[in-house]
Amino acid sequence: MIERFRDHAANERTYLAWVRTAVTVMGFGLLVERLGGGSAAAGLSFAAAGLVVTAMLLIAAASLRFLVIRRRIARGVPEAPPGLVLDLLLAGALAFLLGAVAFYGLQFAA
Repeated sequence: MIERFRDHAANERTYLAWVRTAVTVMGFGLLVERLGGGSAAAGLSFAAAGLVVTAMLLIAAASLRFLVIRRRIARGVPEAPPGLVLDLLLAGALAFLLGAVAFYGLQFAA
């Protein structure tokens, strides 16, 4: 049996949740780009590109977080997450970009 299996499994589940979130954000960005048109094209294209870039940053940050926590678990270091600030910044950026897309969509849909 793998030592501290439950901790490793929880770390992997968290990583996969971040990856699923990033894939969803990227898909939403591509959908916005595909459906955006008319006078709102420039604003929506910018928002869509922002969502895709945010998704790539989410995957990179999630991968880094996964590797750091995996090493900490293997060493037996206490499980306090070292990157809480990074997690909060990424969640805030994601919420801001989704809000920007919603704002552009509502502003130009009328």
